[in-house]
Amino acid sequence: MADNTFLFGFVGILFIAVIILVAWMIYRWLNLKKQRELRELESGPTFATPSQPLEPAVLRKPTMRYQLENGVGYLLYDLRSDEAYKILRGYTANGFEAVIISRQAPSRIMEKYSTGANLYIWLTRSKKDSGKTSNGNGGKDIKDVIKVKPTNLGGVMGEVKDFIKAHDKPFIFIDGLEELILENEFQRVLKFSDNLEDTVALSKSKMLLALNPKGLNRSQKSSLTKRFKVIKKET
Repeated sequence: MADNTFLFGFVGILFIAVIILVAWMIYRWLNLKKQRELRELESGPTFATPSQPLEPAVLRKPTMRYQLENGVGYLLYDLRSDEAYKILRGYTANGFEAVIISRQAPSRIMEKYSTGANLYIWLTRSKKDSGKTSNGNGGKDIKDVIKVKPTNLGGVMGEVKDFIKAHDKPFIFIDGLEELILENEFQRVLKFSDNLEDTVALSKSKMLLALNPKGLNRSQKSSLTKRFKVIKKET
């Protein structure tokens, strides 16, 4: 009888030990998976610098990794907009005419990326004349640069509408939506994005918004997610 009691007790302890081990292994696997996803999100794809010219084949015909529907606004959570510019380049290389809306100076963008954009709306308070700039990577020039104050959302909307009217295959790209949110009230940006999406839908244009999610609360992210289709980055 005592032997049976000891045996049952030993089996019980062994069973509990196995459960603890399995639980620890699952926790460890989930933790490693989360760390890997965070590293991938923070690192993003790499791009050539002026001292490392892009391969001619990449400049000739980058592929369109994401098939964006006409008349639909897409949102990409991207810490540094690297993946977003790669998407943009894929479309401009295949005949689409792009307008970039960004707080960053156009010269800085063209030091990092080959965009092939037709128009660059620079959200800045600077009064210095930017003029036309050239891409040091050997890609197509950004053909024209227009300055608009970052708080003048109506002015941005007017420029976008004019661009859409003047081109057959327009691609609207906002680089760093969080910058607009910092310069304006969140509700103003939501209204602006709603008007922009309506314009894109009516014109059957393509639209991509890159957003660094850091600094936004859950409610703000939810509001944006309800308005746009979220692109999941390919691994």
